[in-house]
Amino acid sequence: MVKGLDDMENRSKRDNIRIINLKEGAEGQSPIQFFEAWLPATLGLGNSSAGKVRIKVGRAHRGLGPRSTRPRPVIIKLHNPRDKQCIMAAVRATPELDYEGQRIFIHQDFSYAVREKRRGFNATCRALIDKGIRFNMRYPATLTLTHEGTEHKFDSPKDAQNFIKALD
Repeated sequence: MVKGLDDMENRSKRDNIRIINLKEGAEGQSPIQFFEAWLPATLGLGNSSAGKVRIKVGRAHRGLGPRSTRPRPVIIKLHNPRDKQCIMAAVRATPELDYEGQRIFIHQDFSYAVREKRRGFNATCRALIDKGIRFNMRYPATLTLTHEGTEHKFDSPKDAQNFIKALD
């Protein structure tokens, strides 16, 4: 039952993106208008050969929680699924995003359970980056990498760590 609810929550977030570390209040009084202009400008989407890209935002708001020294994440519901694909491709192509001196991160929006499962792979991913091994994270939380022509899939961080240790 819980697995089904988590799947339904993630399906409802399918067209959402999450922006981390954007200063509180940067979006002003009209977050939708701000992000419709800010996303293409920040990601360089207006420089394409097809002309200016228009992103249509359905909803934009800060995540729940108290205001503190760390900015709350911004959750944006995009009107068009192609806009999300365009944004995520631009994020992968841009090594670092910066806004007013702060590094910004843009990710897909997943449920808390999926984010926690993926967070468990952080140390493994750092080790793979250090070794120069390319990998990707498949939904919901499966680490996939190709080593010496063989594809390896890991559903648990412990199994992935054991594999990396065996490489040494």
